[in-house]
Amino acid sequence: MMQLKKKKELNYRRGTVNVCCSKCDNFIKEQRITGIVGRDLGTEPRCSIIGTASSRRYRVHPASVCDEFDDTLYAARLMGNAALC
Repeated sequence: MMQLKKKKELNYRRGTVNVCCSKCDNFIKEQRITGIVGRDLGTEPRCSIIGTASSRRYRVHPASVCDEFDDTLYAARLMGNAALC
């Protein structure tokens, strides 16, 4: 399957234990997905940078990562610094 142009530009690839989509501030764990005629297809993970469209080409895997990885808010929550969240 062809990869989305935006994923190629951002070097979307397999992540590591410490650096992955699920720890990124742009990760959307449950994005509501609808079919062609508006039928509800459930939820899937998405990235606010790559896109949130209903196409399966916009899916992101929680264990992957791209060059726009940013975990400043995630790290702040872990450190207990609610002022940054």
